[in-house]
Amino acid sequence: MEKIGVVFVHGFTGGEKTWVNDSGQKFSDLLKQDQNINSHFDFFEFSYYTKLVDVFDSALIQRLLGLLPFHKYLGIKGKVKTNKPIRQLRDLLSTYLRVNLSEYDEVVIIAHSMGGLIAKDFILNHLKGDRPAPLGFVSVAVPHKGSLGALLLAPIKNLNAQEMAPLAEYPDVLNSEWIDKKDSLPKSIYLIASYDECVPEESSIPFKIKSSEKFTVPHDHISICKPIDSNDLTYKSVRDFFTKYCISKNQCKI
Repeated sequence: MEKIGVVFVHGFTGGEKTWVNDSGQKFSDLLKQDQNINSHFDFFEFSYYTKLVDVFDSALIQRLLGLLPFHKYLGIKGKVKTNKPIRQLRDLLSTYLRVNLSEYDEVVIIAHSMGGLIAKDFILNHLKGDRPAPLGFVSVAVPHKGSLGALLLAPIKNLNAQEMAPLAEYPDVLNSEWIDKKDSLPKSIYLIASYDECVPEESSIPFKIKSSEKFTVPHDHISICKPIDSNDLTYKSVRDFFTKYCISKNQCKI
C-alpha cells in the first residue's frame, strides 16, 4: 500500500515551533507513535517567510546594512525577503508539494490560522493530474471569515493582516468559492479553540457543517497546534480523522 503524504502549514508569523509542545515534541512525532498512522503516512512541514514587520529584510535596508564595514560580524547576509500575498504563498505551497511530494499520489494538509487560507486556495486551484492530489484537509483555528486579531495590527499595515481582517475581500471571496465547491472538496474537519481570542468560533468554520466535522478543543489560538500528549483532544481528533477516513479511503482505491 502506497503511503500518503501529510504536510503541516503554519500560520501568520509562525514557523517550525508552531507544532512543538512545551516538552519539545512535534505534533507529527506524536502522531507517528501510532503504528497504524506511521505505516500509512509520511510527514512534512511547509515553511514560508512571515513577519510582523518585514521592513528590516527589505531590499533598501539590506543594501544599507551591507555598506557597513562590519556587517559580516553582525551576521547580516543581505538576503531580501518580504511578506507576500496569500495567493503567492499558495503558489509556493503548490511548488513545494509538486517538487517534494511528487512520488505521492495524495496529500493531507494540516493547516493553522493563515496557513489554512493558503491551503484552501491551493485546494480550490489544484489541477487534476498534478501530484499529489489533496485527499484531506484539517483546519486548525483558521479564520475562514476573517480574524479579529488582524484588526489590532491595522496600525502597522501588515499585508497579510490586512488580507485576514473581518469583511476583507480575500477571505470573503475564498470562502464563497469554498462554499460553492463544498460537494467536490476533499474530506475536511475543523478544529476550534474554545479560548481563541483571535479567531472566534463563527469564523473557525466556513459554513454550517456536520457535527462529525467540527471539533471544539480546550485550547487557545497558539496551544491548539501543540497537543500535550495522546490524550489531548487536538491529537485525538486528527488521529481519528486519519484512521477513520484517510486510511480507509486509501485502502479502498481501485
